[in-house]
Amino acid sequence: MQSTAIHEYLNKQQAVGAIVVLFTSDQTVLGEWTYGSQGRNREIDLNTRFGIASITKSFTALTALKLNALGRVDLQRPLSFYYPHVHLDKTLQIHHLLNHSAGFLPQHRTTLTDVLNQLNQAMDSPESMNDDEVESYAMHRIFSQLQANASAFTKPGERFSYSNDGYGLLTDLIRNHSADLDYTACAEAMILSPLGMSRSTFDYRNLMSDTNTSLLFEKTSKGIISHQDFMSNAFALPGVGALKSTALDMIHYGSYLLGAGLSYCQAMTEDTIECSQYQRMGYGVMTESLQDVILVSHGGSLPGVSSALSLCPQAQIGVIVLCNTSGVASSALARMIMMDRLNLDEHKEAEHRESSTILQALQGSYSSLEGDSVVIVGQQVLQGEHAFHFDLIDENQMILENRNVYKYYQDHLGINAIRVGLRVLTRE
Repeated sequence: MQSTAIHEYLNKQQAVGAIVVLFTSDQTVLGEWTYGSQGRNREIDLNTRFGIASITKSFTALTALKLNALGRVDLQRPLSFYYPHVHLDKTLQIHHLLNHSAGFLPQHRTTLTDVLNQLNQAMDSPESMNDDEVESYAMHRIFSQLQANASAFTKPGERFSYSNDGYGLLTDLIRNHSADLDYTACAEAMILSPLGMSRSTFDYRNLMSDTNTSLLFEKTSKGIISHQDFMSNAFALPGVGALKSTALDMIHYGSYLLGAGLSYCQAMTEDTIECSQYQRMGYGVMTESLQDVILVSHGGSLPGVSSALSLCPQAQIGVIVLCNTSGVASSALARMIMMDRLNLDEHKEAEHRESSTILQALQGSYSSLEGDSVVIVGQQVLQGEHAFHFDLIDENQMILENRNVYKYYQDHLGINAIRVGLRVLTRE
C-alpha cells in the first residue's frame, strides 16, 4: 500500500501521530509508515510506547491458555468451581468469558481511578496496580453488579455480548492460579519476557518520565487536547486493557502467534461465536473470512488510544497500527493494508459477501399445494431424489448445474418464494 494513501487516511481521521507496520512471521518488516508526532515535537519510532487498550485481552487469553496447558486452570470448568460464593448461571464456564459468550450485558465501568478513590489511595502510590485491596474491591464490585443485574438476555454460550467484566474475572483467575504471581507478573513471565517485549508494561506510573512514550490526544468540541492521564477510563483490573507497548514489541508478539505460537493462535480461534455478520469472536481475538483467507484481529480504544493488530496465519503476515488519538478507525486501516497485501479487491469482497448473505437467506424448504417441492441446503437444490449444485446470477436468479434457471422472490421480511419452471413455490 502506498505511503500517501496511509497518510491521507490518517489525516482524514484527524490522527495526531501513528505508526503502522506490515511484518512477516520471521519479523521481517515489509513496510513501515510513521505519521505525525508523539507530541512535544518528538518523532515516532519503532520503540515509541502507545496504549494498545483492548488488544491486551489477547494477552490475557494467551496467558489463560498457557495456564490451562500447565493444568493450573481448566477452561471447561464452571465459574462456580473457582468462585463458589458467586451466584451466577451454573452453566457458565471459563471459556465463555474468553469469547464473550457469558451472557453478561455491559455494566458500569469499574475504573482504577474510581477504586483508588473509594479506597482513599493516591493515584501514584506504589500499591495502586497490584495491591490485594484494590483487586479485591474491584472484584467485589464486578460480582455485585453482575449478580444484581443478571439478565435473561441469553444463556452462556448462546450469544455474543462484549464484556470487559468477563476479562476482569479472567484477570483475577490468572492471579489466583499462577504460582504466587499477580496477573502482570504472570503475563510478563509467560509472554513479555520470553518474547523480548522489553518496552511493554502494565505499569502506568513510569510512563510520564519516559521520553519515548506518546502523549494522549482526544478530539473534543473545542478541538484536539493532549494530556498524560494514562489512567483515564482505565479498567481497574489490568488484563482488560492496561498494556502499553511499541510497534517493535508488537511485531515480536504477532510473529510469535504466526510462528512458534501458531498452535496457541489456532486455539484462540477454534471456540468462536458470531459477533457480527462477517466476524466471529474467539479468545481475545476476532476472525473474519475474506474470500479464501482468514484474518485474526482485535482493536483497542481508550482516551488517546486507537490500536489494531491483524494477522493472516495462511499468508504468515501481520499488521500493527498504534495511534495516539481517540476515535481513529485503526482496525479499518489494518484491514485495508492486509487486503492490499493479499491482493483482495474490496468490490469483489462486497460481491462475495452479498452472495453469501443471499445464499444464507435462501436456505429452507419451498412447496406448492400442487405437490411440487424443493429444499435448499448449502449451495444445493434438493428436488426429489436429485441434488443439483447452483450458482447465483443476476436479477434474483440462480442457475443449476443442469442449466435450469430458478428465480427467487423477496420482500421486506426476506426471501419468501422460488419460481421453479413456471410454478412459484412458497417458503414453508
